[in-house]
Amino acid sequence: MSTSGNRAIDMLITYRIMRVLSTPFENQDAFKYGIIDKKGKVLRKYNTLSKPEEKKAYTWLHRFLFNVKRILGKVGLGSRLGTLAAALGILLKEGNDIAFRRADSNSVNDGIKVDGRKPPSKDMLNQYAKVTESGIISYCKKEEIWNEIVEQDRNLPPLVEEIEKQLKKCPNESVSGTYFGCDVYWNERIGSTTCARTDSMLQVAMKIGVRPRDYHYKKHPDYHSSYLSAKKL
Repeated sequence: MSTSGNRAIDMLITYRIMRVLSTPFENQDAFKYGIIDKKGKVLRKYNTLSKPEEKKAYTWLHRFLFNVKRILGKVGLGSRLGTLAAALGILLKEGNDIAFRRADSNSVNDGIKVDGRKPPSKDMLNQYAKVTESGIISYCKKEEIWNEIVEQDRNLPPLVEEIEKQLKKCPNESVSGTYFGCDVYWNERIGSTTCARTDSMLQVAMKIGVRPRDYHYKKHPDYHSSYLSAKKL
């Protein structure tokens, strides 16, 4: 059962999502500090930021939501739902890794309790996946684009099913989560997250066929770089 504290956090997350998505890029603090341009393109990477106000204006949540704004504005071969799912999968992976490293350095050693505190979970941010999905869907409905996005997803080419089958049978692929109704896969070997329904997956499959992501990447640099680009969503 949700507590009042959990509901307050959910409401805060939803508010932040709606606020960032509703604010034009040129009105974002990240634009004011020269971190992004008026189209949301990154001009300065996070690891180059030194001032606290710059880092506050460009957190990993901001990076995710800026990417969501760009995704919603694009129409390609793939599904925007699938691309949103992959982007959320990457957000949670990066956020979990950051939170785990910070908590782990302060409280645990090799999974053993320190000072009575439990070891941090590597999936500690997954509890916010649903409220993040809900916030994005609410924004899309407010902008009256949700039905269009869902319809686009329903009309993807049959090739998507072949890509999905390939991902499921590949031993190096594992489902890291299901977001917006789409399975998201993590490949430990190449350190990449993707979804079968993304535009990049369809374009690569049409170019060289449906192949395992980690088997042909050396032979087909374009294939590999396209998948790795998902890490930069």
